[in-house]
Amino acid sequence: MTLTLRDIDISVTFARLVRLMTLDVAAKLWWPQSRSSETARHRLRTLAREGWVQLATVNLTPMILGSPLAVWSPGQPEPDAERIAELAQSRWTEPARPTSVVLAGPRAANVFGSTAGTLSAVHHRDHDAYLGLVYAHYREHRSEESSDWLGEDARPKAGHRIKDPDALLVNSNGQVYRVVECAGRYSVSQVQAFHEHCVDHELPYELW
Repeated sequence: MTLTLRDIDISVTFARLVRLMTLDVAAKLWWPQSRSSETARHRLRTLAREGWVQLATVNLTPMILGSPLAVWSPGQPEPDAERIAELAQSRWTEPARPTSVVLAGPRAANVFGSTAGTLSAVHHRDHDAYLGLVYAHYREHRSEESSDWLGEDARPKAGHRIKDPDALLVNSNGQVYRVVECAGRYSVSQVQAFHEHCVDHELPYELW
């Protein structure tokens, strides 16, 4: 098949930027003029047959994108970890339901150089889908910054027991100017550990 620029964009996104996105979010991002997700589903099925993406149905908690739970830069006061953890854990209120999702196919992972292409563990899927929402928000509202986004699966692992942030924003000089992290259902200790990692490396962050 001949890939369009949109096909390549989709393949790169799931190979190198985010692990997972619901079909509805993907349809809105890449087919904004379509009245339903059927156009998106049809093309994604074609890409799936060629190994560029995978389609699956998984149980996800319905979610609406809110504001970042914390925004921090070196020199600023330490955020309130207890309040952040309370907000993170209280936002998942509805029961999980079967949801169509998109992720990288093995061909995209091989061609674009990443370790993506496998569904994450069940307990991590809400986190990955929410990060997909954050990335879509960047694409829609912060397009210049979205072009600097680099996902976890496209980077070497930091090492044993060293935090690998969900995404880094990297400028043209290769410098990281922001960490983007989805808190999921973080506990107080997890919020504190993430903050300490960013303090140690002098990394500004957004915690969603």
